[in-house]
Amino acid sequence: MFVDTTLTCNMTLTAAGGTTYLVAPYRGRILDVRGVIQDAAGVTSINATLTAPSHGSGVTLGIAAFANASGIGAKSVCAYTPNASTGTTIFSAGSILQLTVAAASSLSCAAAMYIDLDPYAAG
Repeated sequence: MFVDTTLTCNMTLTAAGGTTYLVAPYRGRILDVRGVIQDAAGVTSINATLTAPSHGSGVTLGIAAFANASGIGAKSVCAYTPNASTGTTIFSAGSILQLTVAAASSLSCAAAMYIDLDPYAAG
């Protein structure tokens, strides 16, 4: 049986920050997060925190970080770093996953985010 293992979402990133919610389609864990900026961001660093707020008391799964000392532009990609203690948390089908970007002055762009899931996680 084929299982789609990537959640895809588009995020608008603004100076006020922002939050995007997704629903886990099945039990699993996060393998990786990939993202690409769609246009010039006007800043040198953007962090998107991935959490599972509906899992127990809520856990931070990792950080997707966009960075470029010369300024983040279109086609900039993120590097994902899972949380050392909770990055491999297994969540239930229907769990809410949340991507949150902190407020940053002059931030105005969009990003396409791809969250790779492991539906066969043991635990």
